[in-house]
Amino acid sequence: MSKLGIPACFVILAGVVAVSEAEPQAAAMERTAAVYVRASYDDVWKQLTDPAAYGGWSSAPCLAFGTEAGDRVAWGSKERTVYEGELLSIEKGKGFAYTFAFQGFGFEETTEVHVDVVEQGPVVLVALRHVCTGAPNTHGMIGAYGWTKSLCRLKTLLETGTTMPWPEEDAR
Repeated sequence: MSKLGIPACFVILAGVVAVSEAEPQAAAMERTAAVYVRASYDDVWKQLTDPAAYGGWSSAPCLAFGTEAGDRVAWGSKERTVYEGELLSIEKGKGFAYTFAFQGFGFEETTEVHVDVVEQGPVVLVALRHVCTGAPNTHGMIGAYGWTKSLCRLKTLLETGTTMPWPEEDAR
């Protein structure tokens, strides 16, 4: 029985509502972004997965990006890793996924980033989903447009040869 004197699971005439006091569900939190890039699949893949090819489009330079599940991924500088994780899967022609954890910000949260990289005729779709369930600090630090900004910079770099400037946050 709940504190209200009614069973933890109950039926409402309009539908069924299940309430479990023993197993509360964490609110699903995700950040998503997608962009179509007019470039070769190989050029897009290389920018996303090869630290040596990194062209300045992301919020931090890529320090490590493995080639198989279990390998390390990391972004930051020689002096400080900003975020890192472990490659969960990678398949050219489909995409990749990795764990993601900010480093040195006073909280420990591990999330997952899933990136689909799909050739669609003359363009390549890059669709990203950052699952931040149970990680409110990471969700907040990424922000509503964090991944969108990075993917737009990737698109601009591959289509024009230079990256888009970072938007001014207060400009409206």
